[in-house]
Amino acid sequence: MAWFRLGSGEFSEMLEDTIERGKYRNYDLYTVDGAVAVDFIIRYEHLAEDLKRVEERLGGIDILSRLPLAKASYRQDRRPASEVLTTGQKSAIQKVCVEEFELMGYPE
Repeated sequence: MAWFRLGSGEFSEMLEDTIERGKYRNYDLYTVDGAVAVDFIIRYEHLAEDLKRVEERLGGIDILSRLPLAKASYRQDRRPASEVLTTGQKSAIQKVCVEEFELMGYPE
């Protein structure tokens, strides 16, 4: 989200601002009263693999090859978040997204 919001500013400043705002939480988009309300959660870190599973469940519909590369140029630094974020930033994100971390089995 920080890369998308960056514009012409400094990435480190935009990253800190994005974390402070805490508006990157998605848990409420796929849960109702704290219960998962979707059949399957696609994880970005397993996008191709998860989309293949969805394709199979839908009877072989080809989704993956049709995905556009929209917004692919926003993120210049391709390192994983674990290498970019400070310990404090990781902690702040985990507090905002605690339910998602628990649901997905992400380490604390």
